[in-house]
Parts: sequence; C-alpha cells; structure tokens
Amino acid sequence: MIRFFLAIVLLLGTFSLAQTCATELRGELSDEALQETATGGDAVVFMQRAMQLLEPALPKLAYLPNDFAYLDNEPAVYVGTRGLLPAIWEPDTLTLEVWERLVGGLATWYDLEPTISEDLTRANLIATLDDLISRAAATLRPVALVASSQEDESKVAFWAVIRNDSIYPRIVVYRPSEDKVGLENGVTEVLPLLSTCAVSLENYIFASEETARRLFLANNTATMYVAATQPETLADPDIVPTGEETDYFTFRTSALEGYSAFAALFEGSNVGPMTIVRLLPQVRTNMNPAQVVKFVLGN
Repeated sequence: MIRFFLAIVLLLGTFSLAQTCATELRGELSDEALQETATGGDAVVFMQRAMQLLEPALPKLAYLPNDFAYLDNEPAVYVGTRGLLPAIWEPDTLTLEVWERLVGGLATWYDLEPTISEDLTRANLIATLDDLISRAAATLRPVALVASSQEDESKVAFWAVIRNDSIYPRIVVYRPSEDKVGLENGVTEVLPLLSTCAVSLENYIFASEETARRLFLANNTATMYVAATQPETLADPDIVPTGEETDYFTFRTSALEGYSAFAALFEGSNVGPMTIVRLLPQVRTNMNPAQVVKFVLGN
C-alpha cells in the first residue's frame, strides 16, 4: 500500500509539470495497471508513444537484423528501426539495463541525461519518459508553415511543421482541415492545432498558397521524397514525381489516401536566398528575415 501511494505521488509530481504527456503515454491503462511491474512489451509501447510525440512522422534510422524474431511486435519494430532497441530486449521481461539503454538512446538525440528509477513499474517508466519529453521539448525550435487557399483565404491549402532541429531534419506535412479555421486572423487558431503536448509551436511562416509554393516547391532541380508516413508503412522513401509536389503538400494525390501526415525531404538545390528575400514582403511571420532564410534553406 505504501508503494502504491508513493508511486501515485511520483506520478502526480511529474505530471504536474507545465508540459506533460502523461495522458498520451499511459493510453488506456487504469491506475491499478500503472502500478504493475512493466514488461519489455510495455517499455517499447511507451517508447514508441514518446518518440511519436517528440518526432512525428520520423523516418527510419536503422535496419533490423535479418534474424529479428519479433516482426509481429509493431512497437518493437518501430523502436528498432529507429536504432534504439537493444539486442537483449525481450517482450515478456524488462531489466534495468534494457530500460536504461532504451531511454538513454532517446535522450542522446537531445543531448540529455535521463533520470531513471530502478523500480520498473509502468508508472515509473511513464514518469521517466514524461520528464524526458518535457526537457527535450525545451530544446526544440519547430516552425509552422501555413498556406491559405487561393479559393477561400479562411481555409488551409496546406500546413506543415519544419523540423530542422530534429535527429532527422524534415518537413512534416499534415492533411489540411476540411473546415475553416479562421485564417482571417492569421495563424492564431492554427498553431494549437499543429502543436502537441511535446511540441508547442510559436514561430510561424504564413502566406498564400502561391507564395508558399514558390518558397518551398517552385525549384524543380530538387527532388522531393516521402520519407515516412503517418500511419507508418514499411516501404522505403518514395520519390515524388516532378511537378506533383503541390499535389502532395495539399494531399490531392491518391498516393496519400489513408494517411494523416508525411515527412517531406528535398535533395538537391533549394530556392536561393535572394528569392526568399524578395518573397518576404508577401509572408507574415514572427521571425526575423535571417531566421526565415535559415529555415527555408534548411540550415
């Protein structure tokens, strides 16, 4: 009983932080289930949730070994293809070494040191990841890119989050809302829709669809890739056919049917700094010109 109340205090203390992802991490687990000893299966489920909160639509960073025995365990495959699953991991049991290596690997993405309890209850695993997410979020500098529709300026043509601060720099493009979101007042009502418990958006670039397209999609010498999707597929990155980049950003292509977001990468020459400077008077942003140039160029 004492252990139960101590765990609750620990959870409440951690979850009371200004930025918390406790609800998202625990999922449907009851308070009683939180106090049970975690398994390796629990650990990868919590890890996957934490990674997807911090790094949505994150492309694969590693390949699984040919003899990987748990291909039917989707969270384990997800964590493993991001290079964080120890070879000694097992689904039915969890050792402190495995948990330290899992959390430590994620922490290195943000140059952090995790604080880990030796008592491996589900509650403590969640508390550890929640604390790590909170500290990692403070290091992130995402920028929202929002384009208003040419036909109806109150609707979103496409919106995305530029993640040059990530372990894998990319643009995370989200399926546009079919509803009006009040773009008449700028991006005030949009930023919370693109934010999560882990990633809060403050900086933005807001422009008409045509101006945003010229900033990010007008240069056909660069090849665009779909590097990851949400929900995830096991396919390798797909090349976007030249000329269809706008169809992908606006989700007007059948290739993105069933997906809510994807990671876009560009390989090759980008739009030039002088072009960006010429277009700056046509955008609204809370960033200075040098910052805008830096983010558009992916520096």
